[in-house]
Amino acid sequence: MQQVIQTCLRHKRIRFFNPAFFNKWTLFEWLSQSSNTRPFIPATQRLQAGSDLEKLIQQHPFVYLKPIRGKAGKGIMKVSRITDKAPFKGYELSIQEKTKSHISRYPSVSQLWSQVRGIIGSKEYIIQQGITLSTYKKRPFDLRVLVQKNARGQWSVAGVGARLAGKLSITTHVPRGGSIDDPSKLLSSSFGQNGNREDYYESKKNSDSSRQADRKSERADAG
Repeated sequence: MQQVIQTCLRHKRIRFFNPAFFNKWTLFEWLSQSSNTRPFIPATQRLQAGSDLEKLIQQHPFVYLKPIRGKAGKGIMKVSRITDKAPFKGYELSIQEKTKSHISRYPSVSQLWSQVRGIIGSKEYIIQQGITLSTYKKRPFDLRVLVQKNARGQWSVAGVGARLAGKLSITTHVPRGGSIDDPSKLLSSSFGQNGNREDYYESKKNSDSSRQADRKSERADAG
């Protein structure tokens, strides 16, 4: 795929849009600067030290560690606080490995961070508040909204899809064990007759996000 993209970029008569994925940290900064999109953005910061991990995991039951330039769920990790009701108190680290996840436990953040630091090496990561997703047959799912500019240059929703997490996956990404499913079916199972309303609300949020990212990227290009 990368070879095809590079060939298109070199071709003088081919106009190629969006040749690369957004930098996750840059995208977070863009969306957090608008009052329309800020309420929907989970708490996010750059992961540079164990103190960053400790700060966010104390504020939320679980967090995700994501490569800033990652895609398709590769390199994503999940850190959860083990509740007081459990016989073991500490932290649980889930590492996605293709279609399943490897789980390990640590009694302290310092020991957890030592393991995480060894995994990420020199790669840039963000740490992000975990969001509890709706489930279908005990498997989390999320919606993916495709938003494109129409012939008039206006953002419009081109389609809505749903991805269902694999039984042993920490994300819904298909290469990591997830699967494509019917949005209406999944929404109806969680929200009943309000499923279509949730679908519309999700589409509106994504349209707002696209407009904000478009404005910020145009300014960045101009600068």
